[in-house]
Amino acid sequence: METLFNNLTSTSVAQQNVMVQTRNTWSGRWLQLLFALLCLNLHPAHAQPNVDSLYVVWQDTSQTDSSRAFAFNLFIGYGYLNQDPDTARILASELLSFSSDKDLPYGQGMALNLIGISYLNQSEDSLAADYLNQSLEIQRTIENERGVANALNNLGMIYDRQGKLELALENYRESLQYFDANSAINRANTLMNMGQIYQKLYDYNTAQIMLDSSIQVFRELNYPYGIASVQLNAGILSFLQGDLTESVASLQPAQVFFAKNNYPLQNINALQQLAQVYALQGEFQLASDLLLYALDISVVSDLPKKKANLLVDLGATKFNVGKYKEGIDTLEKVIDMSRELGDQILEASARTNLGIIYEYQGEFVLAVLNHQQAERIYRDKRTLNELADCLTNIGNLYRKNDEPSQSLNYYEQALQIFDQTANKSGIADLLANIGNVYGDQEQLDVALEYLDSSQRLQEIVGNRNAFANGLFSMGVIYANQHKFSEALEHYRESLQLSREIGHIQGEAVSIINIGKIHLFQNRNSEAISTCNQGYELSQKIGDIASQREACDCLYKAHRARGDLELALPYYEEYNFLSDSLKVTETAKALQRMEYEKYRLRDSLKQVEDQARIELAHQEEVHQKEKTSNILLGSGILLFLIAVGLLSRNRYITRSKQEIQQEKDRSDELLLNILPSEIAEELKAKGEAMARQYENVSILFSDFKGFTEASERMTAPDLVAEIDTCFKAFDLIIGKYQIEKIKTIGDAYMAAGGLPVPEKESVHNTILAGLEMQRFMQARKTQRDSKNLPAFEMRLGIHTGPVVAGIVGVKKFQYDVWGDTVNTASRMESYGEIGKVNISATTYELVKGISNLSFTSRGQIEVKGKGLVSMYFVTQV
Repeated sequence: METLFNNLTSTSVAQQNVMVQTRNTWSGRWLQLLFALLCLNLHPAHAQPNVDSLYVVWQDTSQTDSSRAFAFNLFIGYGYLNQDPDTARILASELLSFSSDKDLPYGQGMALNLIGISYLNQSEDSLAADYLNQSLEIQRTIENERGVANALNNLGMIYDRQGKLELALENYRESLQYFDANSAINRANTLMNMGQIYQKLYDYNTAQIMLDSSIQVFRELNYPYGIASVQLNAGILSFLQGDLTESVASLQPAQVFFAKNNYPLQNINALQQLAQVYALQGEFQLASDLLLYALDISVVSDLPKKKANLLVDLGATKFNVGKYKEGIDTLEKVIDMSRELGDQILEASARTNLGIIYEYQGEFVLAVLNHQQAERIYRDKRTLNELADCLTNIGNLYRKNDEPSQSLNYYEQALQIFDQTANKSGIADLLANIGNVYGDQEQLDVALEYLDSSQRLQEIVGNRNAFANGLFSMGVIYANQHKFSEALEHYRESLQLSREIGHIQGEAVSIINIGKIHLFQNRNSEAISTCNQGYELSQKIGDIASQREACDCLYKAHRARGDLELALPYYEEYNFLSDSLKVTETAKALQRMEYEKYRLRDSLKQVEDQARIELAHQEEVHQKEKTSNILLGSGILLFLIAVGLLSRNRYITRSKQEIQQEKDRSDELLLNILPSEIAEELKAKGEAMARQYENVSILFSDFKGFTEASERMTAPDLVAEIDTCFKAFDLIIGKYQIEKIKTIGDAYMAAGGLPVPEKESVHNTILAGLEMQRFMQARKTQRDSKNLPAFEMRLGIHTGPVVAGIVGVKKFQYDVWGDTVNTASRMESYGEIGKVNISATTYELVKGISNLSFTSRGQIEVKGKGLVSMYFVTQV
């Protein structure tokens, strides 16, 4: 399932838990009564006491110390804790100092609780836990049961956010034992928090019981804020269970309440969840509007994590309406933000969506890399629904690469997880995907069974976009069975639904396939008209695959009508787009290069020869007709000469275009094996001179255990695994502007600082090496989990002078020479698995960089070099 939205973070109710601790005995009955009355008013939807009057009591030295401390606690809680946590913390520190001087342990407990909650509201969980634990210790000492309950409840929320779900439940359960009869609201909040935990543990039945119990209490107390909070959580639970109708019914009243009463965080959560529901229903414009509204609120309210989460959803929405470039830019921005915020789940969500967009653009290597990184994070964090989505996306990639068994393997893994989490929407999508795989294998009846099961479930879920996709897939099956009337019916229903929900890509592919049906039925004019519409739409959204299918349809339709001149450009465009969709291996490109150069040289000659043959043929026709009618023959002669000249001009124009195309392709191939500066010099002068460089960082890597791993793998699997790793390395060094030099077997060599010396090249080469090692470690973890052989890698870097230039005449390559290369090779061979080993020379150049950390290895005896100083480097 191509889920393009990350799961909503559960609503925090920390802002509801501003609790007041007190001792069991007070100096006067009036103060006990005041405390009991005020405790009922500590929640956002209840009327608040006059904050100014509380401050007056705090300043009144004629009042008892207990009364002053209690009033100041309420003043901080109502006046600042939720609105200005920093000021609240300063004031609470003043309360803590006062209570310590006056020996008021209950005042100290209140102050520590306030400081803890202020940190909790700012997501400073470790600091919050420290202060709340101190408060809890004091509350237990003075036997203040309500204070104990509050501290346990707040600690439970911290453990929830940290992913320590069982520990959070333990705290919540214990807190329930301490709430007395006057703490109904607090008990209801705790039950709601427990419902959130059970939801995260995929125990949806228990979660529903907890939420039902909580909302019943809030309704009995006529507590609107609590009711809205439970409705928000119930809407999330319904969404996860695939009941979108019920989800909207719960979310809408909650969002209205939060907006009306100015609760920004809760309002954002409700808007974000509603947007996810509408996106699944195909209402992309409405979803986008809600997300932009929520984004504005997050900026005004200074909520950076919520802003980042909203940007993930917004980037995904841009993809759904065909704005791929905008989607990629937005999601890459989120990845940068996730690192600043230290949020790996946020990064994984952005990478999942990036992988999907790259897949649709035909960038399969980038798609795989992003999905694999997301999968690693989700496995580490045990986020099951997201993991299942990620496995599904990888299965989709295998399907597009025509590997059905691998695709079905990933789909089955994902299906098991969705079945475990009772995710109807996920199950429905996977049934459709499995049906499509069987359709690819021409097991059409089996495919229809899976698709039909999926459609019935999609109707229950209410996912209009997925339902439109299912209609399209069934149309493909019927077309393959030559049941054209059934195919047309399904394509047209899919087209109508795609137009209603504003899904341009769905609209384009439906139109193109309708055009193909017209083509099969020899209705060529209708096919041309229809496929032209699809071609224009697919161009609009940059969908290369759909453009290619439209060109194929247009070429065949024009050819069937005998319009070869109109057909030819679509044939050429079809081939060009097909090439664009392929992940071309460098070896194949090099093998074609000589042919491309030959064709480039002789293209114009071939075209001119063809033109002369055409003119000779026309002259022959003229001579034959001349014997019949001299006057008519003369006219024909003049006409043929004119046609010949026009034809020749047309051929020459087309040949120039073809030559330019071939030149562009040759340039592209040249740049694939040479640095751009060297390639330009070679084209301009016919040669490129070798050059001396003084400060080049040479990177060497080598797989350990390559021989052993190769014995456990078939030859195709071995080559495929090396290819996967080297493609990833190519992308990484490209990111850091490092030049790839060559590969020798399982060894990889690159250089930073040539052919154009760069100030940051040494630093960038090290960063590239570190990222290459991270990729290999993640790859090994992934393959180990599937019991597949995996490589481990050593990597070394040395910096120094080199000579660089082109080697050979045929199958030439750019290479480097010098002792620096030999030393770099020693850095690799004397390194350790998973580490980046650098020389002392390289260390001296980067030792002052703050984001790098170094471990000296001392001097190591190196063959042919003597004692050599080395360092392991890591990234801070």
